[in-house]
Amino acid sequence: MFYLKIVLNMIYMKNFLVLSFILLLSKTCYSQNNYFVEETFSKENWQYILPHKFDSSSISSKILDGHLVVTLQPGTYGWSGDEKHKKERAEFGKKIHGGFNALNKDKIFFMQFDARVDKGFKALKRTMIAQIKTEDKSSGSPAAAIYLDRKGGAKCMDYNGSDERTNHKTYHNLIYYKTNIDATDGNWHTFKIILKIHDSEGYCKILIDNKPVVEISNVDTKDRSSNNVLGRIGIYRDRLPHPQTVYFDNWIIDYN
Repeated sequence: MFYLKIVLNMIYMKNFLVLSFILLLSKTCYSQNNYFVEETFSKENWQYILPHKFDSSSISSKILDGHLVVTLQPGTYGWSGDEKHKKERAEFGKKIHGGFNALNKDKIFFMQFDARVDKGFKALKRTMIAQIKTEDKSSGSPAAAIYLDRKGGAKCMDYNGSDERTNHKTYHNLIYYKTNIDATDGNWHTFKIILKIHDSEGYCKILIDNKPVVEISNVDTKDRSSNNVLGRIGIYRDRLPHPQTVYFDNWIIDYN
C-alpha cells in the first residue's frame, strides 16, 4: 500500500505539472524572441514549406505593410487531386518536428498567429486558415484546425486508436457560439493552438483572443507513426465561385 501511494502521487504530480504548463501557455501573450519559428513577414522573400506539389502559394500571396496577404482565386489548386475533389488552396508550412528522430510524446506544441479579413468577407463553404498536421500513413483530417466559415470555427481530433477515418471523433465548435466573437468582423484576432501529440494522453486546445473555443484531453492525437509535424497557415477551402482574401501576421511556433 505504501508503494502504491508513492506511484499514485508521482502520476498525480506529472499530470499536475503538464496541466499547469498548458494553463500557462493558454494565458501567455508571447513577446520573446527565441521561438522555434517567429515570422513577422517583414521580408518579401520569407521562407516557407510548400505542403503540396503545385506552387499555388506564391502566386496567391504578397507581403504588404508587414503582413502576409493571401488572395485565393477560384480554380487555384495546390495538390494534384484538388480539382478532382473540388478543393482550392494556397498554404504555407513551417516544420515543427521532422527528420529521423521519433516524436517525443511529452512535447507540448503551440502555434499562434494574428489574422483578419476585410468586412463583407464571404465563406459559404468550409474555409480553413490554419492547421497542425501530423504526416503519417493514415494522415487525413488535421489534429487541430481553424476555420472562417460560419463566423469562424475550431476543431480538435481524437483518432480513437484507429487508422480508419470512420472511427475518428471530431470536436468542432463555432467561435461565435463559444465566445461571442465574430472572426470575420474585419478586426485583427489572435488565434492559438496548443497540442500534445500522444496516442492516449493527447491534448488539444484552441483559443481566439485568449478565449477558449474547444478543448479535449486524454485522447489519441495520432502519435503512432508521426515523425513529421507541420504547422500551416493560408487558405484551404471547398470550391467557391469567388475570391477570398485573408491577412496574416506574427506567426509563432514553439514547444516545451
